[in-house]
Amino acid sequence: MTSPVMITLESKALSHAVGLMKKKHLKRIPITGKGGKLVGMLSRLDVLRQIASIESTLPIATQFLTIPKRVGDIMSPEVPLVVEEDQIEKIIQTLLRYQSHRLIVVDDQNRVSGIISDVDIVNRIPGQTKSSILSAFKQQGKSIASTVTARQIMSKDPIQAPSDLPIPEAIQMMISEGRKIMVIVDEEKHPLGLVDRQSLLEALINVPHDM
Repeated sequence: MTSPVMITLESKALSHAVGLMKKKHLKRIPITGKGGKLVGMLSRLDVLRQIASIESTLPIATQFLTIPKRVGDIMSPEVPLVVEEDQIEKIIQTLLRYQSHRLIVVDDQNRVSGIISDVDIVNRIPGQTKSSILSAFKQQGKSIASTVTARQIMSKDPIQAPSDLPIPEAIQMMISEGRKIMVIVDEEKHPLGLVDRQSLLEALINVPHDM
């Protein structure tokens, strides 16, 4: 288990909880009430759903920032890439080199065709090679005897959007399609950057600076 546990009170402002999640790199945080009793869990998705349900004319919206306004302003421009024919060994090397949990798969014209996470690599490869895959994640440069390609294990058709897409619309798209990652692309579908739930939260929540 992870110890000590980072928690926050149910009486605290939403921005306070998100500030803790940002500072400690948490995807969710336990919420406690009187006497330290656990009353629930707050996740990034919970917060985004709440933001998406709030009309901008309501007073509560004043606790949310509206700048930056477009996904291109908050995207991570560093995009780990592999091509569809790249094999497992190169895929893992790319993940380790970028210290990333996911990468984008492109076709021979550099157009986005899929996305691969480290979990996909472990879960979607033939069972007899899983031990060598796990070893490769722990020991960079370790050789892997596998011909599985990026095309075979990628999740196809990741959610894509232009850089001028308004952030509220990006939130709605990711929630409605149940996606954690959005790939920002140009007019020719070439990857420009990545946006995830955390980057959306950090763009919209007025996080206190004295966390």
